[in-house]
Amino acid sequence: MTTPLLLQTKFLIPRLVPSHLPRPHLVELIRSNCEQRVILLTAPAGYGKTTLMVEVVASLGHAVVWYQLDGGDNDPATFIAYLVEGLCRIRPSSAEKSRRLLNSPNPPPSSQMLVFLLNELLEDLSFQWTLVFDDYHFVSNPIVHELAAAFLERRPPNMSVILSTRTTPPLPLSRWRARGQLAELRLEHLRFSHEESEAWLNQVLPQLPRALTETLSVKSEGWGAGLQLAATLVAEKPLREAEGLINNLSGAHPYIFHYLMDEVFDHEPPALQEFLLHSAILTQMDASLCESALGITSAQTHLETLQRENLFLIALDDQRRWYRYHHLFQEFLQDKLARQSPQTLYRLCHQTGEYFLGVADYEMAAHYFLRAREQSKAAQAILRFAPKYLEAGRADILSHYLSQLMPAELQHQPELALYLGQSLRHRGLLGEAVVYLKQAYQSAGTLDAVNVATLAMTELASLARSRGDYMEAQQRAAQAVGRSQSASPAARAFALMEQAKCEGFLNGMEQGYAIALHAIEAMRHAEDSVEPSQQAQLLQSLGQICWWHGNVIEAILHGEEALRRLPELESPLAADLLLLLATLYLYRHEYDEALKFGQRALDICQRLHAQELLSNALMVLGNVLTRVGQLGQAESCLRQAIDLASRLQAASYTQVMAGSYLAYNLVAQGRIDEAQQIAETVLWPHENRAVVYEIYVCRSVLADIHLEKREITRAKQIFEDLIEVGEARQYRIPLAMANFGLAYILLSENDQSRGLELAQKSLHLLESSRLWELYVDQKQRAVVVCQALEQIIPDNPFLRQVLQVLRSKASDVTVIPTGQRLIRVQTFGSFRAFHNEAEIQPKMWGSAKARDLLAYFVTFRHEHIPLDKALDALWPSEARQSKTAFHTALYRLRQALNVGESATRLIMVEMGDYRLDLSRFEIDVELFDQHIKKAQESDGQETIKSYQAALDLYKGEYLNNLYYDWLLIERQRLSESHLQAMYRLGKLYTQCGDLEQALVLHRHVVQLSPLWEEAHCEVMRTLYQLGDRQGVTKQYEILSELLRQEIDASPLVSTQNLFRHLTQSSPP
Repeated sequence: MTTPLLLQTKFLIPRLVPSHLPRPHLVELIRSNCEQRVILLTAPAGYGKTTLMVEVVASLGHAVVWYQLDGGDNDPATFIAYLVEGLCRIRPSSAEKSRRLLNSPNPPPSSQMLVFLLNELLEDLSFQWTLVFDDYHFVSNPIVHELAAAFLERRPPNMSVILSTRTTPPLPLSRWRARGQLAELRLEHLRFSHEESEAWLNQVLPQLPRALTETLSVKSEGWGAGLQLAATLVAEKPLREAEGLINNLSGAHPYIFHYLMDEVFDHEPPALQEFLLHSAILTQMDASLCESALGITSAQTHLETLQRENLFLIALDDQRRWYRYHHLFQEFLQDKLARQSPQTLYRLCHQTGEYFLGVADYEMAAHYFLRAREQSKAAQAILRFAPKYLEAGRADILSHYLSQLMPAELQHQPELALYLGQSLRHRGLLGEAVVYLKQAYQSAGTLDAVNVATLAMTELASLARSRGDYMEAQQRAAQAVGRSQSASPAARAFALMEQAKCEGFLNGMEQGYAIALHAIEAMRHAEDSVEPSQQAQLLQSLGQICWWHGNVIEAILHGEEALRRLPELESPLAADLLLLLATLYLYRHEYDEALKFGQRALDICQRLHAQELLSNALMVLGNVLTRVGQLGQAESCLRQAIDLASRLQAASYTQVMAGSYLAYNLVAQGRIDEAQQIAETVLWPHENRAVVYEIYVCRSVLADIHLEKREITRAKQIFEDLIEVGEARQYRIPLAMANFGLAYILLSENDQSRGLELAQKSLHLLESSRLWELYVDQKQRAVVVCQALEQIIPDNPFLRQVLQVLRSKASDVTVIPTGQRLIRVQTFGSFRAFHNEAEIQPKMWGSAKARDLLAYFVTFRHEHIPLDKALDALWPSEARQSKTAFHTALYRLRQALNVGESATRLIMVEMGDYRLDLSRFEIDVELFDQHIKKAQESDGQETIKSYQAALDLYKGEYLNNLYYDWLLIERQRLSESHLQAMYRLGKLYTQCGDLEQALVLHRHVVQLSPLWEEAHCEVMRTLYQLGDRQGVTKQYEILSELLRQEIDASPLVSTQNLFRHLTQSSPP
């Protein structure tokens, strides 16, 4: 990643003009709130937000980082770079290490860079400073919003924040309001009062009679820019002329603005008027561009005149070479030229298009040729950049240009229709995409454009498969392969690969895999003629087929090879590849990698607005989060995936798989009936269709749910049906688990003969994939099956691995009496450590890194930690000195623990790896997990006592005073576990009749997770049982308003039905 070139003028605090109107009441309001709260100024353009902030910072008397945002700040790396540079400008030592890290050859990702910067800022709290974000509305990238939110939420205590924007930003404002951490000044605060307007007009136009200042004040409606423009218009006009101008002004802002622009324009000399009109077609300009593209020989002189007169010209660089017009002024000029001389407009656009064509800026060339109404030239320019834009995920821009072409142009050049169809699919407009893909296929057939015909039909087959119409997909894939006989190697390989997927789902994965190998052979046979991105896409597809077939190792090999060949790491294909790898690593229990890949893929999909792929990313990430125990967040992702896939009326695979994962998630939450409803709802539309892979998986989950509910007969029937289908389709991994499920049932019924037969089949299918983790996930069921298998094949390595893990999970950590322990560690809330019950004070650590090193060892307390891993976690930017720093911190840590000769034993070193000797530590999080586990395995009062003991330990978020990426997963896991424990304990109190205690817990859950709808339902049920029907109504209204404000949604139908039932029936 290259460090962005930074524009230093973005840090300059604007100067107040002598005629500005002071607003001391607003300045004092901001000053009195800025130390405790984020100050948010939200109003349309021209209401004095920037001027007010300049007033405020001038009164503060301490350092200020002024950050003027624009569209270029949507790059996360640029955003972080400006933050670091701004800090270094006011106090070089405050962010110097961050600056060095940012300028290093391989700086970390933006999220990690932000954590590093926050940590560095915490090292020096001796100075007060304020950060100003001006024009935050230019930020549209969700990742930058997330970075800004994280920075503001975790800001150091010596930092204040003021933020101005024209629109409400997608930051966690509701949470900040609830916590009292936000102060807002909106339009009603920033609008000039009549008194302020008249006072300012009397100051700048003292000759104007009171009646006219009152008229202007009323017509401007408090709009500061309107007042400024009006004052400019009537300044130095004779009184009668000024009166006429003011009385004829319209009160609506757009009309006032256009009228004033006409007045300003008409007062300029003709030569400057012509320059304004001609140069207004350029989005940005310098003298050279004006001369080369428009033929204006005196451009530099005109630009200097405009700059001198401050005539709506904005400089874009320090050298004041590049400029743009104020957007509204530019629109006025363009409209005026179009009305005055449309032929001149077309000529200038043609010239500019030819200029950009000559310098190989094909997008800008297309833009100007379209404005010149030269469709053919625009089409040729679009063809030059369309493939790269599709590959990079810039489908919004591409479809914007393609949709402006006339139908005849698309028919004459079917490749354009193909690109339009592909870009519309990327945006989630699948119905429209089909129309243009069919047009591309038909036109290509007429013109004998074999490549286009093959690719269009391949895309149509892929869309049919995405809709779940596998028979149509199979037919279209066969057509594509038929047309591909004389096509390019790439086009033929893509057609074969699509056919491989269709045949694999319908006729067996062995056949699909064989066809996929033919596709790769076609690619490798002419590898030089196949683009690297196309090679990566084909390898990714082969990896996906290997996964469906159950060959995980080969799938990973192909996925990783595809990643190496990929030229663009921020593209839809990159996201698709990352999602495949996330799934593969997940089922090998490599959770960190799976989570990292899934989150990266989601970030890419959101940034590129890849709608169809976004639903898949939400599905995969939801599955990963479920497996790492973040059940609430996982549920949210999976429901979003289902909703998005449903709205697209496609992505059938994603919709069904997400439904399967959601059902699994709900089972883990103990919501068995709801899980069954989800699985059955997802399966219902596919009742009479072929049992393809995703249907197979969902039916397997449904069988597990029946088994969980002890509905053995139904579970057995589903498993038996699945085994028959799975053997025909060769879905090896889900087939293995269907065999496993039925084997467990039969062994539990003492049908040893058939149970062992099915267990051996399951074992044989999974052994080659080495996915012993799938057995481990089955917990007690796996114990039954594996112990039975152990009797007949005792030395099987796969079985031995499973049983070893199961036995280690089953055994509790040995609890040593407190008196024999040396170190007690508190991780919930702020990190604290105690030696023989005496707290280790900050100065005793020697350095913050010594304390952080212990926190790191505690977080990974069950692992052997290689030195390199510890260095990357705690010293990511100090490669040369990191080993020395580690050993220094370790020495200080041992000194702080103050246990003499036993110090080495506390932190064990084995074969170069480090770990804690847990027998010498009492760690609250370890006790918390033990209590939760005991609660889940106990009954009655023992369960209640265990849950309560766990809740008593939870005194706040895990290590909430530390800001490292490596602790976020554990923090989220424990937060989810805490919520689930409160929720389940509340339900237990309800069952025991302790309704008051249940209500306290459920309300606490709602407070911590306000969008958890089921928790609100529990509050309503409890209030109903207490006879508080008014409270039920109030809680429902609170939920409805929250959903409306936060996600623009209504309560679920089941919640609405519950509310009606509770309010229409009599309490018990």
